[in-house]
Amino acid sequence: VTYALGSCIAVCVFDPVSKLGAMIHYVLPDSTIDKNRARTQPAMFADSGLPVLMQELAKAGCTGRGLQAKVIGGASITGAPQVFNVGKRNVMAAKKLMWKHNLRIVGSEVGGNISRTVRLDTTTGRVRVTTPGMPPREL
Repeated sequence: VTYALGSCIAVCVFDPVSKLGAMIHYVLPDSTIDKNRARTQPAMFADSGLPVLMQELAKAGCTGRGLQAKVIGGASITGAPQVFNVGKRNVMAAKKLMWKHNLRIVGSEVGGNISRTVRLDTTTGRVRVTTPGMPPREL
């Protein structure tokens, strides 16, 4: 579970063959802004965190074939003009990295101006998204 995603992104990866799943919740798209932090907290950034997630899945026995990804978040919730467009940049980073790692995006809920909580069932790959004041959704 990851709670209250705003401009951050949750990427849920599931291997239907080995029945292994994992999730990353990253804050920023690019680790070059703080390489020291990327070394100590790689999951804070898309470009350093997703490779770690993939390595950990492989160590756990993930086959790497037929992997499915679901991408959630990337909102603009402040209501102020988005000078840095972090949410949009996070979404673009996710898409770029999915392509690079040959991951098929089978579901997504990105953008908008809402906060999201994401639950991944690692035995089935089901992803449930909840938002205050809205009914739960399954991706």
